[in-house]
Amino acid sequence: MKKNKPGNSSSLPALNRFQAYLILALCCLLLYGNTLQHDFVLDDVYYITAHKQVKKGVSGIKNIFTEGSAKGFNEDTGEQLYRPVTLTSFAIDNSLSNGNPHFFHFVNLLLYILVAFVIFQFLHLIFPAINSWLLLFITALFLTHPIHTEVVANIKSRDELLATLFGIWSLNLLLKKSIEQTGITTYLLSGLLFLLACLSKESAITLVAVLPLAMILLQKAKPSAALIKTLPLAIAAVLFLFIRRIVLSGLEHKAPEPDILLNLLYGAKDTGALIGTRLQLLFVYFKLLLLPYPLSWDYSFSELKIVELFSPVAIISGLLHLSLLVAAIWQIKKKPAFSFAVLFYFISFAATCNFFLNISATIGERFLFLPSLSFAILLVLGIAGILKMNISHPTSIALKNTRAMVIVTILIYGALTIQRNKDWKSNYTLFESGVVSSPNSTRTHAALANELHQQAKVNTSLSEKSAMMQRAVEEYKKSEALYPPNPFTLYNLGVLYQEMGDTLASIAQYRKELSYRPDGRNAGLNLAVLYGYIGKLDSAAYLLKNILQKNPNDRSALTNITAVYLNKKDFEAARVYAEQAIRVAPEDAINFMNMANLEYNLGKKDSADYYFAQYKAAGGQ
Repeated sequence: MKKNKPGNSSSLPALNRFQAYLILALCCLLLYGNTLQHDFVLDDVYYITAHKQVKKGVSGIKNIFTEGSAKGFNEDTGEQLYRPVTLTSFAIDNSLSNGNPHFFHFVNLLLYILVAFVIFQFLHLIFPAINSWLLLFITALFLTHPIHTEVVANIKSRDELLATLFGIWSLNLLLKKSIEQTGITTYLLSGLLFLLACLSKESAITLVAVLPLAMILLQKAKPSAALIKTLPLAIAAVLFLFIRRIVLSGLEHKAPEPDILLNLLYGAKDTGALIGTRLQLLFVYFKLLLLPYPLSWDYSFSELKIVELFSPVAIISGLLHLSLLVAAIWQIKKKPAFSFAVLFYFISFAATCNFFLNISATIGERFLFLPSLSFAILLVLGIAGILKMNISHPTSIALKNTRAMVIVTILIYGALTIQRNKDWKSNYTLFESGVVSSPNSTRTHAALANELHQQAKVNTSLSEKSAMMQRAVEEYKKSEALYPPNPFTLYNLGVLYQEMGDTLASIAQYRKELSYRPDGRNAGLNLAVLYGYIGKLDSAAYLLKNILQKNPNDRSALTNITAVYLNKKDFEAARVYAEQAIRVAPEDAINFMNMANLEYNLGKKDSADYYFAQYKAAGGQ
């Protein structure tokens, strides 16, 4: 770390590497120390607690690298990403801690500290002429920005931490020395680190463009030299895409259907609405950088709605972002640091901002993790410009004033961050905060309702259980009012009514879901059971036949349709389905009981006794 030159009139002492790292580490600990007692929340279930390979610990690592990252949870039924390095870290954590969430949070905090170190080093390498204290202020502002709470406090978002750590580290290796001084070992190591970054999260691939930008714009390197140094990153990126294609091409997975709940953009009916809504999302992200309050785990429909191209928010956003881009290009020679910060924002955000392609989310605070570094750079440079500061050799007064303004910002951001961390304590606290910060989102109300429902199931107090269920019903109804076709809400409210013993309300709810989604298997199955319960056997048989038409080996449908025909006294049809149920699921004891009942009704006592013995052998009570 370069010290301030003797001619520097700054009253602050020279800053060495150890001091800087100590300050940054303490900053991280103060900000996120309160997350160490947090639980698993939100998407942690998909990638940690219910993920087959992660649950195996280190023994599952081989499969983690040879299959889609979501296969361990959803098999081949949903979107498959490929982030084996992130899942490997979860598997190792699981082996070391026996699934203790506090250890996982501890590792996230350590990774955040390491990210702070590589970010500070990155700034020092690309801005060698800027005073070290100013670079420290930039890093501290980056660390304290409340938008990072989702990344650090939510274990699943470790993919952002790892991608940033390995990605920026790889850039640092190549930025340290001139092309003549860079050896083959450095090229190989930087390529390996960049491959690890891409294997942590795909969006890291955008950093390929950052290296030549920094070298040409800030280090004044020749384009040819910058391109040569970029080769190991480009090769690593191509290798990643090749590996990803090989692994995922072997999976016959079914991608999720385009849905407005998955991404608001799928609701756009024409090009004007699509572009207008894309611009609206960019504006929301910009607002979150400037004013990160309130924060929410969800920004989907109808918290945000489709807007037209010439709507006020689309026009303002378009002019704002176009102005930034034009200014960055216009000032590329006079103010290269400003230009780099703006272009870095656009580059690092390109893969996840929803402007160039639709992703599986409308907005996610985690997507601003690395792009927010641009905001910290621009804020400090902006303060320096207002104070007319010489950023290489700031005067004592200028540096003191800058420090005061930065500290005020850090204190505000830090307080918001620490407070926001509390919301990520558990699913309940997160979802309670969600209905406050995003009251018009159908998903926030549905998530809170589901959590209340799950907690009611294990609550031993009858009064508390009843209160939770009633609150869950209210939240489901709010969710349904905001978006009536919401399949999650319609189905789970039906289940809740069913558990509460309100059969008619449950039937109405399942029928409502089937009116929107005629192929809804679970709603159809549950509705058939209820129809059977109230004696509507023909209706029950109709629904179950529809399910079996799509999947003749559906175990639950076979078991239930056997019971329906037994109740109808149609023993010939009951036998057909009972025999098929036993062939498909010989381990399900209930299928043998159904066959025993069938034989008993036909007066075949010996055969009934045989199947009853099979029922007991299969574990029936």
